[in-house]
Amino acid sequence: MPLHSLYLGVGNIQGLRPFNLREQYGFRFLYPTNPVFTSATLSVIFYMAWSQMGRKTFVLLWAITFAIAAVQRLGNIFKDNFPSYDLYWMVVCILSILTVSFGTQGHVQRVGANVSKPLL
Repeated sequence: MPLHSLYLGVGNIQGLRPFNLREQYGFRFLYPTNPVFTSATLSVIFYMAWSQMGRKTFVLLWAITFAIAAVQRLGNIFKDNFPSYDLYWMVVCILSILTVSFGTQGHVQRVGANVSKPLL
């Protein structure tokens, strides 16, 4: 199933069929299911939560995590603009690793686990 499809129903319900946003409306960069839009929105939400509700470090880490994810997904969208495929691949892979690392560090801080730094 293509990621850009939106289903109106679940299963094989009569009259409800999938439709393709690209076919009906053309490609829209900020349609609601776009991962860049979602990651950027979550980054702003977590940053606002961090600034308004106690400035906990793990919330700021999650805001940074979603900002990195948005940049990584923008890199995937604009991969043809990179000078070489190798550079594109290195950049998006490094950003992906950073996303997992920051998200994990935020989770570890949130639950208060005692994990040694070399593991992260």
